[in-house]
Amino acid sequence: MRRRRQGGAILIELAVFVVPACLMLLAYAVFYGQVLYNYQVAQKAADHAARYLAGAPAINMSDPLQVANEVALAKAIANAGLRDVHPGANRGPFIIVHCGNGDCLGVGLPATVMVQVVIINHNELFNYFAPEVMDGAIQVSSTRRYVGN
Repeated sequence: MRRRRQGGAILIELAVFVVPACLMLLAYAVFYGQVLYNYQVAQKAADHAARYLAGAPAINMSDPLQVANEVALAKAIANAGLRDVHPGANRGPFIIVHCGNGDCLGVGLPATVMVQVVIINHNELFNYFAPEVMDGAIQVSSTRRYVGN
């Protein structure tokens, strides 16, 4: 009897089944690592903007014209913190600012300020071979008690 060599068959099985499975697991790890990084950056940006707005001068927060400037500055602070996040076109980051229970209108002083950041993560890595991994939204917020002077 002649013994067959199976070294080539094992190599083909490795190339067809094992290597793509390992690459898929690595791709999932990279994707979710990016999601966690974006979450951390968004939380930090929301916190910095809320901290600024919570300490804004009371005279500015009670004037409708000046409160718009303070809100714009808080959004600029959040955008500066999000400069390393690139979710893609029309995917954010979206920054929402609330004073008290509503929008910042400059009518009275708010008890709390909240900055909310929304980022839509685009699934570029899995679009073609794993479409079930959908795009997802990261939504974080930071609420602070208003302590302006």
